[in-house]
Amino acid sequence: GRFKCMVFFQLNAQQPKIVISEEIYKRYSMLDEGSLSKLRSAIVNENTLAEIGSFYQIKNFLLVGKGELKNKGYERPSLISDAFEALIGAIHLDSNFETAKSVLLNLIEKFEKTNKKIIDQSIILNFDAKSRLQEVVMAKFKTTPKYVSEAVENDQFNITLMVNDHNLGSITHQSKKKAMQLLAKQILENNEIAKL
Repeated sequence: GRFKCMVFFQLNAQQPKIVISEEIYKRYSMLDEGSLSKLRSAIVNENTLAEIGSFYQIKNFLLVGKGELKNKGYERPSLISDAFEALIGAIHLDSNFETAKSVLLNLIEKFEKTNKKIIDQSIILNFDAKSRLQEVVMAKFKTTPKYVSEAVENDQFNITLMVNDHNLGSITHQSKKKAMQLLAKQILENNEIAKL
């Protein structure tokens, strides 16, 4: 039933995270614990797994209800990420850990040939722009940036970033969390804080 399905998912959803974490350690064992932890967080997350899942068109194999179909829920990063984790977990259950690991690393390798590198130290620089922006704003103004969210049409959100009543920019996205990260990254790249 539903409970067994959830237990299966919980037990096997960690498979990609374990494999990628092991690969990070192998490639970057010279880094200190703090840097390894940051690198792992930057790589092993919903966005990365959703990118890989999207590359392999996992959405085409999902069975969703009428509501999800109508709202294109099958394109949500969280759903694609969960489905990708479940796929690797199913391969593990059907065979063994080493086979699932080999399949996952092959999928990553093929993804990296036509896309960005997944397991790469430079990813830390682009990860969690929101936290980096908060550090910059705190250092200069002794306050935190304020994200103002407003629901707009098509189930999207308009996010505006304010610092001391200064509007630094806005962005529209279907995910508040993703919008905040993208907006923070854009503001950092355009050096908007220095202009205040």
